[in-house]
Amino acid sequence: MQYKVIGILAVILMIAMTVTAAAADSGNPENRVHQHLTGRAPDAGCNCDRTELCTHLPLVLIETGGQEIPGVPIVDANGQEIGVTTTEDGEEMLLAKISILDNPDHNHHPSDSPDLEASVLIRIRGNSSRYFDKKNYLIRFVGPDGDYQNHTVMGMDAHYEWALHGPYLDQSLIRNYMWYNIAGEIMGYAPNVRFCEVVLNGEYRGIYVMTETITNGTDCRVN
Repeated sequence: MQYKVIGILAVILMIAMTVTAAAADSGNPENRVHQHLTGRAPDAGCNCDRTELCTHLPLVLIETGGQEIPGVPIVDANGQEIGVTTTEDGEEMLLAKISILDNPDHNHHPSDSPDLEASVLIRIRGNSSRYFDKKNYLIRFVGPDGDYQNHTVMGMDAHYEWALHGPYLDQSLIRNYMWYNIAGEIMGYAPNVRFCEVVLNGEYRGIYVMTETITNGTDCRVN
């Protein structure tokens, strides 16, 4: 019992020290942005006619030209996974177009002018999550010559690689968002995240979490 009390007190002390340190450093421009505190409020309102999707969250539109995004599991007659799908050319990632709408001054609609338009390579990501109805996606921004291009996304530092995490088992939708932000207050290198809504080839896919991936090497997030 004594050790349990000591352990609980140690945890409380650690949390208190973390919160105090974060508060003391509130003037640091590198402090983490918490979207639920700084983003547009859900009840901010909009004067549109509601004939299309209207959201206070950033909006991500992806167009693949009717092609299927690769990475869907291939299962044999015995139910064993034997691989994943590729593009028609046998590539692991598909070239697609992405438009991102992220203006904190108003709600977003698919017909609005995007704040960012670019080409991306995209595939389904994950292991067991590949089988979920709501897929997770890996995207990489590329230029006309196919080279990776860094882009600032939803206020997060510019990079070429991002993950679109679709909360499927987590019906609260906030687990990854919450834990990444808590971790970010303790260690500044935890990935940044932003809630957004995704429309794929004109079909609404739901709420996603745009997430910085952990990459290493030259010009990557970890060096």
